[in-house]
Amino acid sequence: MDVQRFIIVVDDSVSSRRSSSLLVDGRIVGITFLSSDDTLSTPQLLEGASVVAINGDTVPEEKVPPLLKLINGKAPFVVSRSPLPLKRIGKLALEEGGEEKETEENVLERLMKESLEYYQLASVYQKCLKIITSYDYEKLLSTISDTFMHELKVDSCVLWLAEEKQGDEYTIASVRGLITIDAEGSRFSLTKMDFFEEVNNLYPFEFAPEGEKNPFLYVPLAYGGFPIGLVKLGRKLSGKPYTQKDRALAKVIADHSAFALKNLEKIQRLEKVTLLDPETKVYSETFFRDFFMKEAAKSERFKRPLTLVHMVIENYSFLISRAKETVVHEKLSDILAVVGQTLRDSDIISRLDSNRFCILLPETDYLGGLITIRRLRKAMKKALSFEYFDRDLTFEVVMRAVSFPSEGRTLEELSEKAEQKFLAFKRSTVSKYRLYDRELWDIFDVIFGPGRRMSDEARGKNGKGPRVRSDFGRNRYFYMSADECLKFVEVVAHDLAIDRETRGIIVVAGPRPELVRQALATFDLSEVSGKKVYILGTSVVPKMETGNIIVVPTGDSRLDRNFLLVYLKETGAYAVLGRIEGDRMWGFNTSDEVLVEILYEKVQELYLIQGGF
Repeated sequence: MDVQRFIIVVDDSVSSRRSSSLLVDGRIVGITFLSSDDTLSTPQLLEGASVVAINGDTVPEEKVPPLLKLINGKAPFVVSRSPLPLKRIGKLALEEGGEEKETEENVLERLMKESLEYYQLASVYQKCLKIITSYDYEKLLSTISDTFMHELKVDSCVLWLAEEKQGDEYTIASVRGLITIDAEGSRFSLTKMDFFEEVNNLYPFEFAPEGEKNPFLYVPLAYGGFPIGLVKLGRKLSGKPYTQKDRALAKVIADHSAFALKNLEKIQRLEKVTLLDPETKVYSETFFRDFFMKEAAKSERFKRPLTLVHMVIENYSFLISRAKETVVHEKLSDILAVVGQTLRDSDIISRLDSNRFCILLPETDYLGGLITIRRLRKAMKKALSFEYFDRDLTFEVVMRAVSFPSEGRTLEELSEKAEQKFLAFKRSTVSKYRLYDRELWDIFDVIFGPGRRMSDEARGKNGKGPRVRSDFGRNRYFYMSADECLKFVEVVAHDLAIDRETRGIIVVAGPRPELVRQALATFDLSEVSGKKVYILGTSVVPKMETGNIIVVPTGDSRLDRNFLLVYLKETGAYAVLGRIEGDRMWGFNTSDEVLVEILYEKVQELYLIQGGF
């Protein structure tokens, strides 16, 4: 289909001359955007225009009369306010051009031309059939990208898809050719882009981003009159500019691609219905395994975090033995309904066994997984207890988070790591003393004994041994100079600084925050992404905060006589607690991951610090 009419749009909001096209009543109308200065300095640009439209909002009032004088007699003109009614102007261009009366020779020539176009497009339609018959999501995205690149002979192709809940937000779905994800960005908001109006016209257009000399071809994927995706095509391998034939070809591929994406979405909805656990209505293990493989591949390809939360009902068999099985199943379904309401739409929960469930959290790092566990624990609290024939029963739920790929690259490896964490939880101080429900300073009292001084019971002087025993090197009491606690800070800061790939967080709370800041001065942590340090104190010295090192004044006098260091990263955990007596400190250090996570949670809640690496 050739362009037989074209419109000149005089608009001073455009930074440079650019061309596009519009589909009006089945015919293509070309559009050229010019600034008023270009139009006045180069009047020959108006030659051949069917209609000239002037944007009265962007063109200065004093330039309109000379423009009208220049246009007069060359073409009809329209002066309008933003946004310009381009489709109505396009219809005017077609009307002004008139319809040529076809002779028999013209008809034969047109039919011959259309036949040649059909045979040229035959191979394209064959490939479009491949697109429509692709029922695997990743394969479909790959086929769409490859078809665009092969048929239009370009060096790169980027495909973004609109998010279902937020149609304005577009997320990168596929990348091909000489381009990187980092260069493109993983997402953008359509309404904030300069080509927003062109996308809504639903026809391919050329646009040169700022700093680029040659324009790219952008192809909207439209379904039901709305854009559902956008394809960005790079330079042609021939080095030539895009033609109207290229745009028409891209439109054909785009229409088939949009239909295939929506059709697959409907099929996947039906598959999900058939892949639900009949008892709890959450996803089955079969579906979950397939879904995990796809999300893991995306996580590696697009460098997005991915976390699994394993959830186990410890006393499931006990509950079945004490209450009617249907009652337990009903209460379990209620708990899972609460879980579903708490999670995001993108999160997936699956039943792996009668008492074991797994939650997949896309684009969530390890700390995000811990925050999700905390939210779930609070949301489920009321639903966990129920009464059965005057007997109070409670579901005992334990959740542990594991991250891909730092803790495992397959579902089996991650499940094994989660199992290790469940065993560690059973041995943990948190499980023994049920520290989940205690406040931060209550945990200090559990470890050191109540009061300001270290109690005899905690010291082990009552013949019963220390309150929390050493456990395979994970927990240990010590007694040292209070000033030497900074050595712990230096050690964990050094560990975090040298491990460039691992993300982590350090929280230090105590009486002398300025000394902590000095201890961190030699370590390069201030500008490294994925690493954060929080320094908490009763008061702070101005200008201590830089980059990733954040200082929080708490006004809490308890920090004048207590010390806390929490170090949490994707591959390990460590904490030091101290009770200061004069210039000495009774301390307790631990590598109990569960205890460290709880300490981090309690500090975050008490002092309202922001979580995240």
